[in-house]
Amino acid sequence: MTSTAAEQAPEYRVYKGFRVNDDIVADFIGVPAVITPGETIEFSVFYTNRGRYTYPDTALNLVIWFSDREDVRREDFKLFYKVSRADWQEQDVKKCWDPQFPAEGGVHIACQLNGPDGGILSKPDGTVPLPEAESVTMHVRLAFREGLTTEHAGIFALPGLLHEAGDESIIPGLFGNAFGRLQQASFRLGEGPASLY
Repeated sequence: MTSTAAEQAPEYRVYKGFRVNDDIVADFIGVPAVITPGETIEFSVFYTNRGRYTYPDTALNLVIWFSDREDVRREDFKLFYKVSRADWQEQDVKKCWDPQFPAEGGVHIACQLNGPDGGILSKPDGTVPLPEAESVTMHVRLAFREGLTTEHAGIFALPGLLHEAGDESIIPGLFGNAFGRLQQASFRLGEGPASLY
């Protein structure tokens, strides 16, 4: 049975003026509850298309959030990633949104993680499409500078989507003119807990 164009079209809800497709869902694997400053952690993020619309190009917007301090900047951490089976690459500091200061306090620093693809969904131009029932996996290495601490922080995974080929992103430093569902992993930055005995 052939699907109609209406069945293929994505459904969006509007959140703070932006289109969100709840069929695009991100998940974390391996983010520790405590991160030691100066040490490198490695974790994975994958985002899955549970809908029936194929996006021509996607990327992961990774947002670092500190809830109890506003002085953290992109220079305070190193970020490397690989898309699927591609080689490791350092995140381009020019592909970041200016630090944002939400009303609830703290600071958000958003970074784009986009192509080249690792071969499973690869395109010659480096775009990372997301067909229906497919996932894109990002492997991430992250290290915060020594001396930086916080009692409550988090990492947000926000899939960025281009609705049609040729579309452009709508926020400087963030990828996408539509977005998937936001996912969060929380952590504390500092020394590990002492023995309870």
